[in-house]
Amino acid sequence: MLRRQTGFGLIAALFLLVILAALGIAITFIVGVQQNTASLDALGSQAYQAARAGVEWAAYQVTGSTTPTCNGTLTFAGTSLQNFTTTVTCTQTITTEGSTTIRLYNIVSDACDDPNAGACPNTGSTSKIYTERQLTVVIGGL
Repeated sequence: MLRRQTGFGLIAALFLLVILAALGIAITFIVGVQQNTASLDALGSQAYQAARAGVEWAAYQVTGSTTPTCNGTLTFAGTSLQNFTTTVTCTQTITTEGSTTIRLYNIVSDACDDPNAGACPNTGSTSKIYTERQLTVVIGGL
């Protein structure tokens, strides 16, 4: 008496279906993470460019004026950096070497992108995505 075993194909099909579903979920998760990473990378590059614009603005203020003042806030309306706010602060140090007076300007440019930020740096950010870059430059002149 031989008994036919039935149902093995159903179990194998269910096992294969579960494996393929898990693989699909894993691929969807990985693609989402990659998209978020690329988006954050682009925001980081934009924040760097906004901070660099602040440094260049301050350098122009320092070198192009007899009474330099380079503290301020920059906005970029109508550009790809329109969501960024850049706060620039400068401190001047005057030193003397021999009979020569040297002026040093410490420029700090802080750029951030946060819908809740009034200015940079924003220590009270409630946003899940907060992008900020800070550049510090020292410019010297006679």
